[in-house]
Amino acid sequence: MAFFYDDGGNNAPYADANGALTDVITLCPSTPSGQVIKVEFQLFDVAPGDRLLAFDGANNTAAPIIASSQGSGVGSSVADAPGGGSLEASCKNITGCITFAFLRNGDNVKGAGFRASVTCKGRSGNVLDCSLINTFNGTTGQFLTVADCSTGNKK
Repeated sequence: MAFFYDDGGNNAPYADANGALTDVITLCPSTPSGQVIKVEFQLFDVAPGDRLLAFDGANNTAAPIIASSQGSGVGSSVADAPGGGSLEASCKNITGCITFAFLRNGDNVKGAGFRASVTCKGRSGNVLDCSLINTFNGTTGQFLTVADCSTGNKK
């Protein structure tokens, strides 16, 4: 397990006094064929106007956004963090990585920041075959059932 913090570290608020800033970091598993990144927030307190975005891909803020913070303000809770407190790379993401962009507006209003644990979660089987899921539920990304990777049958 690893930890993911804002630029203030584990025990200090993040910087927001030097003009608008964007920090980008990518978290990747060591074996993408068998793992994806999973992030679970233990603390999330970001001021209005500042946002944390999560992208489903490696080193790419042009990848699909999978979650963003709600921007509810100082004193916000873990539920306001991207993904409602936890998220992981999707089955279509062959890298297994998540790229985060932390955007600050530079108004010197800041919260306590964020802290999250990062783990590598095993994929179902070796690599989840999303095409099997698509055959049952279409390509909208809103899947109501899961296909068994070994047989293609609904679970």
